[in-house]
Amino acid sequence: VKMNKSRLIICVENKLHIFDLINNMKQIYEIQTYLNPFGIFDLCCDDDNNLLSYPDKSKQGSIGILDAYNLQKRTIIEAHDNSLQNISFNPDGNYLCSTSIMGTLIRIFAIPSGTHIYTFRRGTYPSTIYSISFNPSSTLLAISSQRNIKNITNIISQTYDNKKQQNDDNIYPSIHIFDLNK
Repeated sequence: VKMNKSRLIICVENKLHIFDLINNMKQIYEIQTYLNPFGIFDLCCDDDNNLLSYPDKSKQGSIGILDAYNLQKRTIIEAHDNSLQNISFNPDGNYLCSTSIMGTLIRIFAIPSGTHIYTFRRGTYPSTIYSISFNPSSTLLAISSQRNIKNITNIISQTYDNKKQQNDDNIYPSIHIFDLNK
C-alpha cells in the first residue's frame, strides 16, 4: 500500500487498485500487472509528478509508468531480462531506479521518456535488494542488499556440534552508495 496527496494504491499479486483520496475514497482504476508476488511498485509523492511505476504485464522485467492523477499510461520501460525485485522513484519523479530478481544490476531511467541513463553493478552473485533510496538532490543512490553464502567452516563445525542450528547460511548485509554525478 502506498499513497500520496491524491491517490491510494493497493497491490495484490497481479493487480493494482487505485483509489481517489480527493473526492470520495472510491476505486477509480485497476491495472493488470505481471505476476507480482512481492508487491513491487512505487508511487511518486511529488505534486507535479503523480506517477505510478509497476511491473508491466506486457513482458517480464518491463516497467509500466502511469500518470496516477489522469490515469493515462505514459510509457513502458524494458528494464531487465528477469522479473523485477525493486523499483523506486527519486523525490521529484524525474528518475526511476530498478533491480531485477538477480540483484546484480541497478538501472536508472529518465522519466517520463524512459530513457536508460545509468547501469551500476552491485556484484556478480545474486542478492536480495531490500531498499533503494535517492538523496534529496538525486546525486546519490543508496541500495541495501543481502546475500547468503555457504561457509565451509560452519558446515564442518555443525557436524560436530549438535547444539548449533542446522542452518549453514551466513547472512552478509551491505549498503552500496552510487554517485550519479560521475
